[in-house]
Amino acid sequence: MYKIYLAGGMVNDWRECVKNKLDCFCYDPCKIKKCDSKEYIKWDMGAIKKSDEIVAYLENSNPFGANMALEIGYAKALNKYIVLIIDSKRKGFSMCIELADEIYDSLDNFKTKYHHKNNR
Repeated sequence: MYKIYLAGGMVNDWRECVKNKLDCFCYDPCKIKKCDSKEYIKWDMGAIKKSDEIVAYLENSNPFGANMALEIGYAKALNKYIVLIIDSKRKGFSMCIELADEIYDSLDNFKTKYHHKNNR
């Protein structure tokens, strides 16, 4: 089964919008039970390693984005396919943009144009 890791902010419902678009298994960090940071990092890195693809969303409401950037870098080091959704008003993150295999400038564009790698 094709597996996708969802990286990005945890404050709104973008993950549910993305999951509704995908026909595959998703690793969603928002769904793991509370644990200490060492356990979370172990789960996080393990989920990325088991994934075929990463869908990362850097939305305007995500104030920091550093964890997502780390996840993208780790995924690229593992030769994972990276899809980046980056709101057009966001500045910076040029390394994440360069590492991405596909880029969308809004969640709406992603929802209308994206087909996961397994279906290309």
